[in-house]
Amino acid sequence: MAEPFLPAPQLEAPKLTGIDPASAAEAYRSRGLATLSDARLFQVAGNAIAQPLENRLTNFTLHAPLELLARWGLMGLVDPADRELARIQVVASAAAYEQSVSDSFLARLPEAYPGIGEAEKSITAYLKKGDVEQAESSSLRIARQFGLTAMVRILGPYALRTMTTTSHAHIGFWLLGRYGMPGFGVAGANLMRASVRMIASEPKAMIKSFSQNATNRGDPLPMTAREVEAFIYQRLALPPAIPTAETGIRSLVKAAEDASLPDQLFSSMMNHHLSDEQIDAAFRALLRLSAHAMLQETNQRAKFGWTHHLTMPQAAWGLASLYNAPRTALAAALVWVTAWRSTMNVTYKKIDPKWAPERVNMSFDKALTESPEAAAAHVWHAPPAERPQIVRKLATKAAVRNDQHLVKYVLACLETAAFDPTMEHLYLAAAAYLLAVWLPDTPRHLIEKNLTRGRKTLGRPSRNSGGREP
Repeated sequence: MAEPFLPAPQLEAPKLTGIDPASAAEAYRSRGLATLSDARLFQVAGNAIAQPLENRLTNFTLHAPLELLARWGLMGLVDPADRELARIQVVASAAAYEQSVSDSFLARLPEAYPGIGEAEKSITAYLKKGDVEQAESSSLRIARQFGLTAMVRILGPYALRTMTTTSHAHIGFWLLGRYGMPGFGVAGANLMRASVRMIASEPKAMIKSFSQNATNRGDPLPMTAREVEAFIYQRLALPPAIPTAETGIRSLVKAAEDASLPDQLFSSMMNHHLSDEQIDAAFRALLRLSAHAMLQETNQRAKFGWTHHLTMPQAAWGLASLYNAPRTALAAALVWVTAWRSTMNVTYKKIDPKWAPERVNMSFDKALTESPEAAAAHVWHAPPAERPQIVRKLATKAAVRNDQHLVKYVLACLETAAFDPTMEHLYLAAAAYLLAVWLPDTPRHLIEKNLTRGRKTLGRPSRNSGGREP
């Protein structure tokens, strides 16, 4: 008999049922949530966010599992004086999400697989034929039987190529593989149930670029790592423009692919066998370019445009380190960044990889309130000894605020600084720039009074098969 897969471990802890997100701070204190450890608090929040919402997703609920994982990634860096507000933000997001959940349902697991090979063949078949229920159940069986790493490895390539989930599923798989969920073990796989269902719901909605050279075969690419970086910069600093009135990620990627722009720009590279060193060099160039876009472009697109410019390829680079097909990750990242650069470059500005801001003579706290440019400049020129303090302030000021994109972006910048340490100042400066963009809209003393801001839901839906994105 098939067994149910529990949404999370059974916990002797307060639940979030019935909490008004606007009163999350009061409930945090009155319901005993303040007495929980960080790990237990995230477990309770994960219980609420593990339930797929099917056809009534909003931008907030689609991002909620990613936000929870990103907040867990930042929590260890938060200043002790601000940990309570950072924890209240976790409660507010989970409570808002819980308001959209109808009757909880457990996925029914199939019988145990004879081995990992059979499991991979099975879920591949379900994904290709669009069997939402079986794909979800199979993914959870793989997590329970073979572990989260196996699930991430098998589903990672699908998450990278899918046009569903606003191309965000791979971010969730990366964060799950990197951080997991405290105390959840393999039950943390539940946080990706909605993503798996959406991927399966549209099996043909996949990135199409480089389809003629999907495998890492062919002659070796005759470029050094430095030449690969220069090649990427040269093509993406100012690519051909693709006029479009659309703003959604899926629409922008479609516009770029309809124009065959990724293939035009990069097929000469992707036709070759790429070494690990060359793939890493390509990712470094993409991430450096993405951070420079935040700093050099107009901040009109900073909050929701240039953030994705970095978070999406950064998670792809992370996934490339977790499974044995990094070429797929690079191909997806090239498509996304090409789409952003060709459709969202509103000033049609050429990104200069040698750009640097002028020094400013003020403290970091003062620079953050002065302007995004001043904040970035201070961080860029800060001595290495000051950077640990800057990291703590960036993590803290992001974690105490509502916005999911800010949380994900700051964490991605911190991680990329670790991946590419020679350019740590660039990534920290980009994070500081975005934070300074957000600060005027979210003054510290008003945060607890505005916990519902950005947390839009559509109420409690009825359950339907499938799971289309908003």
